[in-house]
Amino acid sequence: GNPSSLHKLGDRAFQLLESSRKQISSLLGTKQDEIFFTSGGTESNNWAIKGTALQKREFGKHLITSSVEHASVANAFNALEYIGFRVTRLPVDKEGRVNVNDLRNALDSDTTLVSIMGVNNEIGTIQPIAEISDLLTNYPTVSFHVDNVQALGKNIWSRVFTPRVDFSSLSAHKFHAPRGTGILYKKEGKMLAPLHDGGGQEKGLRSGTENLPAIAGMAKAVRLLLENEQEKAQREAEIKAKIVKYLQDKPGITIFSPLNDNFAPHILCFALEGIRGETLVHTLEEYDIYTSTTSACSSTKTDQASTLVAMHVDDKVATSAIRLSFDETNTLAEADEFIKVFDKIYHHFARINHEKTLAKIEETALALMKETFKKGMTFKVNTKRSDHQFLYDTNELNKMVGDYLFANMENLKVEMKHPDIVLRIEVRKDAVYISNQLLRGAGGMPVGTGGRAVMMLSGGIDSPVASYLALKRGVDIEMVHFYSPPYTTEKALNKAKELTGILANYAGKINFIAVPFAEIQETIKEKIPEGYLMTVQRRFMLQLADKIRAKRRGLAIFNGESVGQVASQTLESMAAINDVTTTPVVRPVATMDKTEIINLAEKIGTFDLSIQPFEDCCTIFAPPRPKTKPKIDKAREFENRLDVEGLIDRALAGIQVTSIYPNDKFLADKAAEDAALL
Repeated sequence: GNPSSLHKLGDRAFQLLESSRKQISSLLGTKQDEIFFTSGGTESNNWAIKGTALQKREFGKHLITSSVEHASVANAFNALEYIGFRVTRLPVDKEGRVNVNDLRNALDSDTTLVSIMGVNNEIGTIQPIAEISDLLTNYPTVSFHVDNVQALGKNIWSRVFTPRVDFSSLSAHKFHAPRGTGILYKKEGKMLAPLHDGGGQEKGLRSGTENLPAIAGMAKAVRLLLENEQEKAQREAEIKAKIVKYLQDKPGITIFSPLNDNFAPHILCFALEGIRGETLVHTLEEYDIYTSTTSACSSTKTDQASTLVAMHVDDKVATSAIRLSFDETNTLAEADEFIKVFDKIYHHFARINHEKTLAKIEETALALMKETFKKGMTFKVNTKRSDHQFLYDTNELNKMVGDYLFANMENLKVEMKHPDIVLRIEVRKDAVYISNQLLRGAGGMPVGTGGRAVMMLSGGIDSPVASYLALKRGVDIEMVHFYSPPYTTEKALNKAKELTGILANYAGKINFIAVPFAEIQETIKEKIPEGYLMTVQRRFMLQLADKIRAKRRGLAIFNGESVGQVASQTLESMAAINDVTTTPVVRPVATMDKTEIINLAEKIGTFDLSIQPFEDCCTIFAPPRPKTKPKIDKAREFENRLDVEGLIDRALAGIQVTSIYPNDKFLADKAAEDAALL
């Protein structure tokens, strides 16, 4: 029921809403009327900051925050600054902590709001909220907001939620409650301008029907979180301590979340210098250990943590930082597993991330040459130096390393123009990289730099090749595959998944989205003239792909169509099918002939699997005489005979998403089952 409705179900819903509010207020130590429900921490922060600034703008337009706030706070202040408010951003010390004296010096008669986070989301610093509260006692007209999204359930609540705090933000997903729900504490008597106009829910301040199931779940989650809080927080601290003690003496490791009472027990941020944070995140991901480079809200949007920038950490260290987060469900055994995995990664990178000394360069170059040199081979040393502060220039290094090799190896012969081995030495600011083999990659651009899109993947030859070409241009693709059980077999579906596993070699990971299509095909076959079966079917496919693209924030749709190859790929057919969307439809193999496509399929390793004889949904319902020049108006007319919206909605409700990694196998398991049956 709707808590705002007058009927019995509405009244019951209202009672549950208020019971949830009462339970949360009791657990947090507030009054019931001081708890307001929102859609999450971002809304709570925006409402507290913008609502206060707008409510009090007649009395002053000076706002104070810190330089290390979460993006939802920092960007709220940016927006207010844009419309004329004056914002002071306090600096932080080497531990990411604000100085109360800086705040004292920043306060003036025009100040209306101070907003400082309780616990930093990137490195776990506990800000001096109690000391700030003491200072602001002398400034009763200044509102005080604390972003406490990271603080609840960590046995530090009394340090970050004092009687002087006027507003405090919480987000349900931080304590295993339903996502999209949050809390704003607003002290009784404090004024706050609403940001939403509507039906007047939440005492007229936050309009919009309350998400009652999520709110009730959140109330229960708060209760469960705070049961045995001290014991849970102590376990998180022990996990953190175990990992920190392993890391702290490792060369090249910088720890930003030390073991002391000024840091929360559940956040550990550290850097492995010389290895970019995202590289380490993806390497750990291969072992099912999931971390982030900054906070999960912004990991995909920045190269380095904003907190570390504010702390004036060197760029080459800041860009190497990752963050581990713990909760009450983690165990010391998991910490042991992390240490085991990370130790392997650490020693792997240590071998290629060489110390920047001449002795270490010579030692590594000699070891590498001994591994690969065979009698009769020629070689040369080729040095590049982007770190111009390094002691030796390229010519000096070439000569010194070459002389060292001649002094320690026999049968060496130099050849400057066409050597068998080129010993490459790259002196960069972060490290020295040494190699003597050149492995040519696929070329193109790094995956992700070209934006995100969906690929309509069949089980044939063309669409995997088109997928490869999209990846080569840096497009981060997700596969959309249509299957029609019982007309298509599970083997056909697994074939498409295994093709994706081959293509994942060029991407690292690809999401495979399986879309049930049988009902749509049956309906089309029953109600659409034979000549337009294929056209209308393809229009449905494109509409489904477009809706999936929009939901998953893609920018385009890719497919494997080649002009004139089949009836659905004439220009007239493409026009009739494209009519259903304005989204760009990209066809990487459009002008390639079949021989060219096959050659490329063989090169990338998809050809042998593509020709396996499993029926796909495009072939099982193929009409004998499809239109090669369908009319757009006719296609629309026939399509309008169908319940398009209902068919699409039911197909979307049945999609299944699988994350597929390089060379994942799906057909082999079924082959083993078949063998067992026979």
